[in-house]
Amino acid sequence: MNLFELLFFLFCFGVGVCFGAAMGHRFGWPGYPLGFLVGAFGCGAVLCGLFNALAYLEQMAYRGRPPYPVCRNGKCQWPDYRPQKDRDQIVSVCQCGGRYRKDGRHVYEVLPDGSSKPYMIWRPFRGWYPEDTS
Repeated sequence: MNLFELLFFLFCFGVGVCFGAAMGHRFGWPGYPLGFLVGAFGCGAVLCGLFNALAYLEQMAYRGRPPYPVCRNGKCQWPDYRPQKDRDQIVSVCQCGGRYRKDGRHVYEVLPDGSSKPYMIWRPFRGWYPEDTS
């Protein structure tokens, strides 16, 4: 367990204790354990949902989802890409044999001579678009 997980656990435990005390005061002895469970697990569920929503928004804004566009042939989706070492760089090879390199929001097609040609760019919250080379 790292420090972040420990703080998350302690926060949820504290919320459970407070919620259990409030429910116990209101409903008697059955409220203590039930209130603790509802408070601790409810807090954990809400915080996990919040963290996942923030991670999704960050991915949609900066990295792209799906992580790779459809290949040039239009047949391969992002799970069909496989990383492969090519000379001094790592490229992603689709099942059709196309080779692509991702650099931030840009995806470049790697040509047989090793040079790169712009292919697609990720536009935040809109998706993959052909990159203008003009």
